[in-house]
Amino acid sequence: MVELRKDAGKILEEGVHEIGVIALGSHLENHGIALPIDTDIKIAAFLALKACIETGAHIIGVANLACEKSYIKHGIHFSKSELLEEIKEIVNRAKRIGIKKVLIVNAHGGNKEIEKDIEKLSEELDVKIKMNSKIVELEGAHAGTGELSVGYIIGIACRNLREHSNFEKYPEVGFVGIKSAWKNEKIKKLAEKTKKEGIRIDEELGKRILDEALKSIINDIKDLLKDK
Repeated sequence: MVELRKDAGKILEEGVHEIGVIALGSHLENHGIALPIDTDIKIAAFLALKACIETGAHIIGVANLACEKSYIKHGIHFSKSELLEEIKEIVNRAKRIGIKKVLIVNAHGGNKEIEKDIEKLSEELDVKIKMNSKIVELEGAHAGTGELSVGYIIGIACRNLREHSNFEKYPEVGFVGIKSAWKNEKIKKLAEKTKKEGIRIDEELGKRILDEALKSIINDIKDLLKDK
């Protein structure tokens, strides 16, 4: 048996090797013309990797599936049970390398549907699982100024703003043209705000959102470290 140098490199402490991080988003979802269909998972993976670099935690997977409320039609999504099963598979594989605690970095609002199921899954797998959706809370409207600015900072967005702001052609932008989603009062308010104020790339805003989200994720990793 090889003795591993668990104190080597940039790590918070040796216990961080028991913490695994999963990137969770959506791969198949329209984001106007300035952002790709896999915007969410690229943002989640970017933040997950940055957090692991800063703390020494382990990247253990990128989820392929995502779920969404039935009245929001802007992509291809799957059931909660299918998503939970995929997370379960990732965690079970990671247990073989000594992972005992897991942080899910989520960048898709629809995935918050599984938050109430995480505790049950933790008990079933005997692994502490926590979910961080801070980036979702900070970005604002779907494919709007916040998310577009974040995408621009990490290098996945283009500056095709005039075309991107064509709400008739791209109704998913801000959910301005997807009226079925307006049954959610928060979405309705964000859609109205997006239509009124328009969309822009704000590099300072994008950096601030990423910094705040990363700080929150790192704090969650530190909390998991303390959790014995």
